[in-house]
Amino acid sequence: MKKNIILISGSILIVFLAGIILWSHSLKNDDKIYENVSINDVYVGGLSKEEARSLLSSTYNKKSIKLIHNNQAFDLNFNDIGLNFKTEQAIELAYEVGRNKNFIYNMKTLIDIKRNHQITVTLKMEYDDQKLDDGLNKIANKIDKEPQNAKIDIKNHVINITPETNGYIIDKEKLKETLLHNIQNNNYSDISISGKEIHAQVTKEYLSKINTLLGEFSTKFNAGNYNRSYNLKLAAQKVNGVLLNPGEEFSFNDTTGKRGIAQGFKMAPIIVQGQLQEGVAGGVCQVSSTLYNAALYSGLTITDRRNHTIPSSYVTKGRDATLVFGSTDFKFKNYYKNPIYIENIIVSNMVISRVYGNSSDKRNIGITTTVTKKIPRQVEVKEDPNLALGKERIDDKGRDGYKVDTYRIYYENGKVAKKELISKSYYPPRKKVVYKGAKKISQTNNTQDVKEEESIPTNNVDTQIDTNPGDVNQSQNTDNTNQNTEEIDQNTDDNLDDLIFD
Repeated sequence: MKKNIILISGSILIVFLAGIILWSHSLKNDDKIYENVSINDVYVGGLSKEEARSLLSSTYNKKSIKLIHNNQAFDLNFNDIGLNFKTEQAIELAYEVGRNKNFIYNMKTLIDIKRNHQITVTLKMEYDDQKLDDGLNKIANKIDKEPQNAKIDIKNHVINITPETNGYIIDKEKLKETLLHNIQNNNYSDISISGKEIHAQVTKEYLSKINTLLGEFSTKFNAGNYNRSYNLKLAAQKVNGVLLNPGEEFSFNDTTGKRGIAQGFKMAPIIVQGQLQEGVAGGVCQVSSTLYNAALYSGLTITDRRNHTIPSSYVTKGRDATLVFGSTDFKFKNYYKNPIYIENIIVSNMVISRVYGNSSDKRNIGITTTVTKKIPRQVEVKEDPNLALGKERIDDKGRDGYKVDTYRIYYENGKVAKKELISKSYYPPRKKVVYKGAKKISQTNNTQDVKEEESIPTNNVDTQIDTNPGDVNQSQNTDNTNQNTEEIDQNTDDNLDDLIFD
C-alpha cells in the first residue's frame, strides 16, 4: 500500500516537473510559433509572426498562372478574379498552437510537438467565383468551336456536298478544379486545358445518300404581275434547300413562317370563301401546289392537303394545295430510310419543285385525275327596273362545281403495279346571276329611248377581268422518269389564272 502511494506521488511529481519544464520552454518562445508547425507546406516553426508573414509573402507572391491549349497560351491574372490569401488568419492560428486551450490540453500539444509531431495550418484563399467563371468563359470562347454540319447544294441537277467539321469544347469544370487545387498548394506550373471533340450531326457520308432526282414538277406564271411574282419568289426561297430526314414531316407553314407584310410579302389577288379579293401573300399557293405534285411524283406520303374552292389554271383539278397560315397547311412525310432534299426555284416565269433522294427509293410514278361529278351552276334571275324590257345582263357568270379523284400510279416493267387513291377534291359551284330589264318604253319615243339606253354607260355592264393576262394555262412535270405533261382544262370557269387562296 505504501509502495503504491509512493508510485502515484512520483508520477504526479514527474508530470508536474514536465509541465514546469514545458511552461518554461513556452516562456522562452512567447513571441514565436512553436516548433514543427507549418502553414500549408511552408515551415514557420520558431518564427515570429512578422517573420512568418514575410516568409509567406515571398512564397505566395505569384500574380498569374498560365493555361495552355495546343499552341495557345492564356494568362489568368489573380487580380482579375479577386484572389486573396488569408495570411493573417493562418499566422494567428499557427501562433495559437499550444496556447489556445486549457493547461492540460496545451501541455499535451507541446509534448506531441517535442516528440516531433507535425502540425499543419491550412492557408485559406478567397476569390470571386463569378469573375473566375467569366475569365474561364473568355478563354473557352477562344478555344471552343461549334461543329459544322455537312452541307448539300444542288444546281442544274449537279449535287455538291461540303464535308462536315467537328467541334471542340473545353472541360471548364475540370479546369476550374485543377486551377484552384494548384493555387491552394502553391503550384503555379502551367496547366494544360483538356476538352472533348463534338461530332457534327450531319456528315458527308450521310448526305451522300442523296444521289438522284426522285420527282419534279413545274408550273408557269405571269411574270408581268409584279406583286404576285414577288410573293412566288419569296415563298420559293423560304422552302428551298430543306433537308428532310427519315421519319420527319415537312410543313409548308412551319417552314415559311408567318406570311405578312412585315415578312416582306405583298398584296395580290387571293380567294376567300370563294370570292376574289386583295390579300397579303397572294400567289404563295402556286408554290405549295407545285411542290405538292413534286412530292406525289417522289412517292412521298401526303399527310395534310386541301384544295382551293375554285379550280386553279396552273394545275389541273385535284392537283392543287391551298394554304391559310395558322389553319390550313400542306404537309408530307419522309417514310424512306434515307434523307431527301427539297429544291424550289424560280426560273424565268416558272416555279420548279424538285425532290432528291436515294436511288433505291426512286419509283416510276404517274399521276391521273378523274372528274367523278360535274355540278351545274344554278341560275338566279332578278329584275332591273333601269334596264329596258327585253334586255338582260349577266351580273355573275357563276361556275360549275366538280368532284375530282386523284390517283398515284406505280409502274414496274411498263405495267401498272399499284394504283393509289391520293385525294378526293370538291370545288363547289357558284350560281349565275342574270338581271332582266323591267323598264317599259313608250311607242312614241321608242327609238329615242332605246338609243339613250344604249349610249348611257352603267356600272352594271358585264365585265370579265382578266386577272392574269398572258398567263399560259399549262402545267407539266419535267421529271424524265415520271414524265407527265398535262393540258389544263380550257373550260376552267372565269379563266382564274391568278386566284390563289392563301
